[in-house]
Amino acid sequence: MHFPTLSSLSALLLAAAAHVSAHGYIDKMWIDGVEYQGYQPWQDPYYSTPPPRINREFISNYPTEDVTSIDIQCGFMEGNGSRPALLSAPATAGKVISLKWTDWPDSHHGSVATYMARCPADCSTFRPTATDKVWFKIHHEAQRADWTWATDDFMPFFHNGTNYPYNVTIPASLKKGNYILRHEILSLHSAYAYPGIQAYPSCIQLSLKSKGTSSGPTSKISIPGPNYMTPTSPGTVFSIYDGTGSPYTQTTYPIPGPAVWLG
Repeated sequence: MHFPTLSSLSALLLAAAAHVSAHGYIDKMWIDGVEYQGYQPWQDPYYSTPPPRINREFISNYPTEDVTSIDIQCGFMEGNGSRPALLSAPATAGKVISLKWTDWPDSHHGSVATYMARCPADCSTFRPTATDKVWFKIHHEAQRADWTWATDDFMPFFHNGTNYPYNVTIPASLKKGNYILRHEILSLHSAYAYPGIQAYPSCIQLSLKSKGTSSGPTSKISIPGPNYMTPTSPGTVFSIYDGTGSPYTQTTYPIPGPAVWLG
């Protein structure tokens, strides 16, 4: 059992209270039939022995608005980059993983995307730099044919109080090994000027079993980096309201980053 120290209880309660009006993060994950509790920024740091997790640490659920910051890689860390998790979840190429975000604010419409990066050895020792071209995109989605947004799945306001998990399929052709899976929301409610777009990334460590032989696309990118997103690239500045005051008008959002690699 892991218990918070007595000296940390007041800090834990203050942090918990502060997050009520904030944004969100991945709270639970289902991978190969196993449920995992996500990193809890308002609890885990205050335990005498923090519980081991499969997703990388972040110090709050604040967004990253500077698209050139290393924090856009795996979550808000005050510019210090990602800190590896202790564990990696066994996963199988070709299977679906389910990611459940905390309840998402009903004004924060935007895109959802998923990237992967192969770790040279164990992911617990790998910290990609801002110039390491190791990332490739396996999925993205923004506005749907019915004019709703991918992020609407996480908004209980639109689903009678239900917050749905988001499903992502790991490409079956990807070869076995250790990977970081980076799942992000780009919230566009304030993206009509820069800075304004809000990035909420989360990085999960996987130990992948597979009969595939592919290492992903030949061309990979760095995050941050010019092939991911810049202050002037398409999709960084974008109005979802289209002059109507409503996000539910048909529009085509140019999702930042490279093309999706399907394997």
